[in-house]
Amino acid sequence: MDYNALEQELVDAINQYLASQNESGNYIAKKMAETDADFERADETSLILVHYTDSNYALPQNTSAVTQVETVNVGIYISARTLRNDTNGAYKALVLVKAVMLGFRPTNSTKKMYISSAGTWQSLEGGTMPFLEFSFDTKSSQQSDEPVPTGGPLKTVTYQPQVS
Repeated sequence: MDYNALEQELVDAINQYLASQNESGNYIAKKMAETDADFERADETSLILVHYTDSNYALPQNTSAVTQVETVNVGIYISARTLRNDTNGAYKALVLVKAVMLGFRPTNSTKKMYISSAGTWQSLEGGTMPFLEFSFDTKSSQQSDEPVPTGGPLKTVTYQPQVS
């Protein structure tokens, strides 16, 4: 799975939904910043930050052509100046994100997205960001049945005990 493309697909879906709800001026979805130095705080427009978190893999059912179910986890963090503000608060952002992401089916997924966890992330500076983690399943498959190339011949190593 191309996780960068996945993040962009989710950002686009959220922004399209925000536009359909006339919320584009209050919220904007973006990919999570690549580094701490690139991170920006919300101003009057609250940020909905999307990023691939991790994956879990089920054991393959056979060994001939390996196919594994991959459960992909995506975190969506809300950066807002207020929690309860009805115009651009974090709680309203959580409701909007649930409306569009719960049941959303990303490209190449075998199941729709569901909420796997929610909470509040605490930053080192003392700030907090509410988050939702969504999960969905996809399949990771062996691309080819060609034998895996191996390196050159192994060196022969001999062992001779030390006698003292």
